[in-house]
Amino acid sequence: MNIGKFFMKNMYIILSILVIIIFFYFISPFSLGFIESFTAVNEYKYLAPLPAGTTWSQDTITQLIEKTKDKYSSKNNPESMEDEIKKFITTWNITEEEGKYYIKNGTWPYDNYVLNYAKQNPDILSRMPKQDDGSPQTVSNLSKNWTNRIFYSILIGPIESKQTPQPLSYQIFMGTVPDPSSSQNKTSETISPITSSSLSSASTLSEANYNDLVGLCKNIMPV
Repeated sequence: MNIGKFFMKNMYIILSILVIIIFFYFISPFSLGFIESFTAVNEYKYLAPLPAGTTWSQDTITQLIEKTKDKYSSKNNPESMEDEIKKFITTWNITEEEGKYYIKNGTWPYDNYVLNYAKQNPDILSRMPKQDDGSPQTVSNLSKNWTNRIFYSILIGPIESKQTPQPLSYQIFMGTVPDPSSSQNKTSETISPITSSSLSSASTLSEANYNDLVGLCKNIMPV
């Protein structure tokens, strides 16, 4: 076959292939970098303390009470639970986005860092008391009661607090550095750092302490 005729006959196809090759050769590094940056947005999404004065909308708080009202103990009522829920939100720096996720799914959302850490370090779960049916503890089960920050503060923070230099995750959790992928990093909002004493108190988690914490969470967020 005449190469010239073949080229002329398939010119548009050949040029299209060349354009695609050139595009991926020169543009793909940027594209991959963009994708990696996009993924990193969720890396520490629920780890940093909230800006001082952060509040939830009353509508979301009401939905949260409505979501769990059938599981309240007899001593609780919607009025008292609202105060407890607000205290729970403030104490554990819970975003309204997390609350909406819980309302919809019945579990708390975990960011990529916590999920990956638990996957790469399964021993942190093996040290936990077993579930009621005797099966090993799981991230999925804990997420029914523990928010992302509770999970980190009990199982990961005490480990990372002893590392030198301190990991970025620990610094973000403590509020000493902002999440580099968060929009909070571009504002002048004041972040309320977490005190080291609140973290160190969780570094020795006995079964009794674990059960007390779960009981507290269940009282506020029953499942």
